Amino acid sequence: MATFKVLLHSSNRRKDGTYPVSLRIIKNMKAKYISLGLYSKKEEWDVIGERFRCDKRVCPNYKEFNARIVQLLARAQEVERHFEFDRIDWTLNQFEDAFLYKDKKGKFLDFALLCIGKSSVSCPLKPSDSAPLC
Repeated sequence: MATFKVLLHSSNRRKDGTYPVSLRIIKNMKAKYISLGLYSKKEEWDVIGERFRCDKRVCPNYKEFNARIVQLLARAQEVERHFEFDRIDWTLNQFEDAFLYKDKKGKFLDFALLCIGKSSVSCPLKPSDSAPLC
């Protein structure tokens, strides 16, 4: 079971004075931060509610930003349910890949193993060579 929390990542201050809004995932006493693509100043952020302040004078687009946060939290819970349904003991990196829709297909190692598996060509080096490559 993991815990999810949306917070202002105050250790990553930008030049314009804003901080990234991040999703913190804690599983087995290990934490991972995933940036949600939103940025906020400290006065715009409600620490207790884990949302942008509901004040148009402070943050005029708070409704859109808060709706996006709710959407991303639902996505995080959906990914966790998917792992539990498939009985996968997932790692934080696996969660990040699934959460950010990172596709592992098309990697070189998978392609090379596929080619080697289909290949019927024997090793071109003779047994007398000192260092065979295959």
